[in-house]
Amino acid sequence: MTPANDSTASRMRSLYALHRSLSVSITAIQSRLRLSGTNRLRYALHGGQRMNCRQLGGACDKAFSANTFEEIAEMSKQHGMEMFQQKDEAHLEAMNQMQQLMQNPKAMNTWFENKREEFKALPEN
Repeated sequence: MTPANDSTASRMRSLYALHRSLSVSITAIQSRLRLSGTNRLRYALHGGQRMNCRQLGGACDKAFSANTFEEIAEMSKQHGMEMFQQKDEAHLEAMNQMQQLMQNPKAMNTWFENKREEFKALPEN
């Protein structure tokens, strides 16, 4: 394998590991951040909040709208997987930065909690 191919393969393995870690992190967060039935009804009746890819650690302004933080996190994850498959350089760089953050579980949990609070503070659509 040439050095360039070896570097690309290594990068792809790292990004795949990041994807798997994010899937586990989002699932764990979802189980901890369940909303009460009253809040679910309120969000269902009034729409939801909007955040964009960049606000969620990504690299573009694609907007996501959801009733819960868990839903918006899942939309962001799906978008990230699409950008990964397209090998979008800006998103790959954002994924690398997230991977570095994930090296510190406390920092990662703080980041998710801050994003959750940011989501909750948004005006409803």
